[in-house]
Amino acid sequence: MRITLNVAGEEYKLRCKLPDEKALAIQGKVQSLLDAYSRRGLAPVQLAIMAALHLAEEMVDLEREYEQVLEFVTAKENS
Repeated sequence: MRITLNVAGEEYKLRCKLPDEKALAIQGKVQSLLDAYSRRGLAPVQLAIMAALHLAEEMVDLEREYEQVLEFVTAKENS
């Protein structure tokens, strides 16, 4: 599957080994972030870094949520 991202007017075509639906969802998410940060007038490298930081923050939040849910389920099973 190939996805296309537009970063500050430059188009990047990337190949990935993901199911089409998942690749398109990722493309949409990343492009949305790039578009949002591009309105701030950032340079292409800054756009990429901000998008990466945003996605990393979401991942850390989800990992914490997962750990909380796991602790809750484990506590329920042990009671």
